[in-house]
Amino acid sequence: MALEEEPREDLLREATALVRRGVWNGRITDSAANVEIVAGFRRNGALSLFFDESPVYQFNPAGELRRAHIDGLLYKADRGQLVQMRRERAERQTTLVSRPLTDEEQAALMVEAEARISALFQTLDEGQLSLVGQVPEDGDLRAELLAWRDRYPLPLQIADRPNAAG
Repeated sequence: MALEEEPREDLLREATALVRRGVWNGRITDSAANVEIVAGFRRNGALSLFFDESPVYQFNPAGELRRAHIDGLLYKADRGQLVQMRRERAERQTTLVSRPLTDEEQAALMVEAEARISALFQTLDEGQLSLVGQVPEDGDLRAELLAWRDRYPLPLQIADRPNAAG
């Protein structure tokens, strides 16, 4: 594990595990500043959503939340519950310290995630986001995202495992 965190790479160019991916700019709520949103699908249909540097939400092929990255903290699904993983840095190594979220912490995280994702899909549905680019260029990622929303309506479900295979 790296000792230093670095800014996110250019996901449109470098996130090749997301075989269909796109970048949008715009406001997803009335009060929010412009945000860069990256959305992409793995070959198996697992979706990842990036809102600027944070938060990031990753789903399995069944539309269940499997991982999240929020304000420097990592979260992973474990038997339908979320576990927080915090980096502890020492001079020569970094380790992850894990703890299950309390019911209240998990509920708060899920409410925030659902609000942000709902606002994204509403704004996307209304055509209020500007597409910066997508791979492949001739795809219709917007329609694919809206179809994912319809297939996996809120509330979000938490996966049993954190891996992308489901």
